[in-house]
Amino acid sequence: MRLIETVLENDDVRLEPLADRHRAELRQATDADRDIWTALFPISMAGEHFDPFWTDIMEKRRIGYALPFAVVRDGACVGFTSYLRINPDWRSLDIGGTYYRPEWRSTRLNPAAKLLLLDHAFACGARRVQFRVDALNARSRAAMVKLGAVEEGVIRQEKPIWTGRIQDTAVFSILNSEWPQVKAGLLRRLQAGPVASPALRLVAPGEAAQAEALLYEAFIPFSRKLGREPSRDWYRRLPQSIADGCVYGVVSGDGAGGLIGVAVVERDGPRWTISKVGVAPSLQRAGIGSLLLRHVEAKARAGGASSLHLETAAVMTDLLRLYDRHGFREVRRGPPEHGRDRHIRVFMEKRL
Repeated sequence: MRLIETVLENDDVRLEPLADRHRAELRQATDADRDIWTALFPISMAGEHFDPFWTDIMEKRRIGYALPFAVVRDGACVGFTSYLRINPDWRSLDIGGTYYRPEWRSTRLNPAAKLLLLDHAFACGARRVQFRVDALNARSRAAMVKLGAVEEGVIRQEKPIWTGRIQDTAVFSILNSEWPQVKAGLLRRLQAGPVASPALRLVAPGEAAQAEALLYEAFIPFSRKLGREPSRDWYRRLPQSIADGCVYGVVSGDGAGGLIGVAVVERDGPRWTISKVGVAPSLQRAGIGSLLLRHVEAKARAGGASSLHLETAAVMTDLLRLYDRHGFREVRRGPPEHGRDRHIRVFMEKRL
């Protein structure tokens, strides 16, 4: 086995060999969920533990014990994963240490990353890939079974972890002879996606009521976070915007269920503004919003726009991170123009 250090990439994720340029963003990512380190991880990467972790993983990389990766999505480092216990003579290694920012959990990111890591390991000559999971981590154990790995048993009281608890470790593995079948299952999962082949198009005039209902439902949790209910008055201009060709929609490829996402834009010469983006509640965090943002950007570029603008409330930290990943940058903050609440708005711009 000769494990080659290289960038691994597919449509859902990019794994870059860990480097100094990732350090600041990875530090921020590991601080995004401090509770998880105490509950489920044998080490901590958060807060004051980050620098010792960084020194340790880079030393393990130097001696050939580990090959760590930054998990990159939309140009930003959103997590960490690694090959560990690399043994070229035995043609075996572990995949572990995996951490993702909270907003990227339970998405396509993890199976897509596992596909890259496993495929590369076996292509480099691995005979066996192993996963070692805290026996208390029911979510990770279920994910291993769903992946297609074989559970070999539990090592009782294997080691003390950083909190002082003695960890029982569940061991899973995939052999090179099993990889074709496991890979086929992973590919089916990723190709199926949350909806069947989502397609983007302009919303038709006859879909105005459906688009309004989708936006209203999508905005309920965000409006309540601001201390109010969404207002139907927001959508009075929607039929005209549709007639002007300023409303884009996402539908599943099989056409079942109609619209699953909507974006409303305002065009002012070279300046385009995304005034609303909404995704059906059952499909939020499934990548539909990112699909809409990329589509609007492509249309803006094709239409000769020089900049793309949007705004959100400062308390909507998940949305701020999403827009940042798509290349939007904050230009100013201030109170909302409508005055219906006192929450500060963040105004963002992306130069095209």
